[in-house]
Amino acid sequence: MTVLPTLRTLNLGHNRLTNDGLKGLKLPSRLMNMKILNLERNSLTGILDLDVIGAGIDDMPELATLTLNGNTRLRGTDGDISDTLKIELEGCGIGLGGGAGQPRTVSAIHRQAAGLPAASGPAVIEGDAKPVKPAGNGRGVPLPDLTWTYKTCPAATFDSEPLAIEFDLYLPPTPPSSAIPLIIWFHGGGLLQGNKENLPPHFRRLPAHTFPKGQVAVLSPNYRLAPQVPIVDILSDITTLLSFVQLYLNKRLLKEGKGEYRIDTDRICLSGGSAGGYLAMIAGLSVPKSASEEVVGGYRGDSEKGIKCIAPFYPITDLMDEFWSTETNPVPFHGKT
Repeated sequence: MTVLPTLRTLNLGHNRLTNDGLKGLKLPSRLMNMKILNLERNSLTGILDLDVIGAGIDDMPELATLTLNGNTRLRGTDGDISDTLKIELEGCGIGLGGGAGQPRTVSAIHRQAAGLPAASGPAVIEGDAKPVKPAGNGRGVPLPDLTWTYKTCPAATFDSEPLAIEFDLYLPPTPPSSAIPLIIWFHGGGLLQGNKENLPPHFRRLPAHTFPKGQVAVLSPNYRLAPQVPIVDILSDITTLLSFVQLYLNKRLLKEGKGEYRIDTDRICLSGGSAGGYLAMIAGLSVPKSASEEVVGGYRGDSEKGIKCIAPFYPITDLMDEFWSTETNPVPFHGKT
């Protein structure tokens, strides 16, 4: 109870949580510092009351992102929320198959883009409408155009399920006349936490911007995390991702009815912050053939396939540094800005 009030990110995705099961979030001390709450791909149904589960403005006043993607029976949300809260509802049962009169909830940050008035609670549009996807012009934070699985890992135990590892793809609003380069952003989190939804807003808006030589697409992947898997397994996810991009991405766009978009797989930029910057560098830089398996940890990357740029932000550069073996409580910058 003394630790939870300082919790900023909570990932409960890919479980079997129900609306009633989330009532445990409403703690007496409240999660006042919570900023990112991920509840994607659970068993949420109907209208989720955010006040009841403790995710309303009184309990989580700083909540900035609530991810509910993939709850196929979820129809929307209710409750008193901040005007800046972004609620992600991709893949939910909103406006799908319900016919006229079925309500659809739109998060506060999307109201202006949808031409709706500001309100303290959720806006509801009547009718079988498509989810609002704000343009990348500063009026809202764009949602991904497509979310795909690029790797499926076998179930780890007899009573668990296979693990689907996904990426989000952001495309220009209008199909360009030629193939476009791709920026792959790896999220940070010390290889211990984080997810594809951590893609910064300015990266989400990049596809809507026209540069002197054209436009770009942006891809934000998940990857497995330590300590549940060793770092070499994380690196194998990155190798699989790059192979998927090279071999299947354009074919998948065509299959999904997005054939007017083509990715130039000979022009790929790898980027990311912190641990994501480390992944960008290790995936994009060549490993000398003279380096032993012990030195490279059995990983030699995939740097010969179309990677033209590496743009890491404050990356991890040395996993052997004493920082990683020094006990800290709770973190070295505690109490500082």
